[in-house]
Amino acid sequence: MFVGLGVNIALFPVHTWLARAHADAPDAVSALVSGVVPAVGIYAFTRVAYTIFGAEFLEVNATLTTVLLITAIVTMLAGNLFALLQEKMKLLLAYSTISQVGLVMTGLMIANERAVFGAILHIFGHGIIKGALCLVAGMFALQYGARTMTEYAGLADRMPASALTFGILGIAMIGLPPTVGFIGKWYIATGAIAEGLSIVAVLVIVSTLSTLAYVLPFINRVYFVDFDGPTVPMEPVSREMVIGVVIADCLQSQSVCCLDGSKHCSVQQLLIFSNNRAMSKSNKGNSLNTTPINVPD
Repeated sequence: MFVGLGVNIALFPVHTWLARAHADAPDAVSALVSGVVPAVGIYAFTRVAYTIFGAEFLEVNATLTTVLLITAIVTMLAGNLFALLQEKMKLLLAYSTISQVGLVMTGLMIANERAVFGAILHIFGHGIIKGALCLVAGMFALQYGARTMTEYAGLADRMPASALTFGILGIAMIGLPPTVGFIGKWYIATGAIAEGLSIVAVLVIVSTLSTLAYVLPFINRVYFVDFDGPTVPMEPVSREMVIGVVIADCLQSQSVCCLDGSKHCSVQQLLIFSNNRAMSKSNKGNSLNTTPINVPD
């Protein structure tokens, strides 16, 4: 069962289907493949692992938890490595998604409140950011045929609003403050440190620097290289694509605002494992507690 869910989530080494599906799909479908499909797989894994099997199963089977944690870390690093080798934007976004689901699974396998909250927040933010990036990439491709790093040169001169959105979403995907990408990674890294897994926190930072290494060159070409493409747009961008990108950008910003204003989270079904793990250390006889959990400061 865990192997099947691993395929659905696109964990290494059964991740290749996601890259091909993302690259070969139409631009609008790519937004769903990259932003929604992995999130559904992670949700299914969470329900099976934490609700059906429960805290006791994963705590007793420490070897299984360790294997899943190592697999998640390898997925996170391998996805970034493959993304660094890509020239085509859609393949870059696909391998970036693989890396991000590895990061989310890392948080879930650390399994304390901070890390699990960070994982949940990160998969939510990733769906918004990556879906919007796929739509912006689709706009660039429709209007000026730009699908590779070389073809992204000077697009800010022709599509300033789309280029600005691309830059903002790229920064959020890297995980720079104060974006939702940063907050999710911060909770995962600090959760790892709290569990005595400082090396995992270091690898999260390495993953962030790797993301910076493959996103920044695209932003650089969009803004600081002369445009060398068709002077007239090839095809108009649909109103629906523009609306989708605007909504995603607003949601990304709103997520940060909501976190600043509230520190209470009631995602009890997804946090059930971390909550019970903490409780089981002090009281082995307690049943599962599904009360809302206060997000740590």
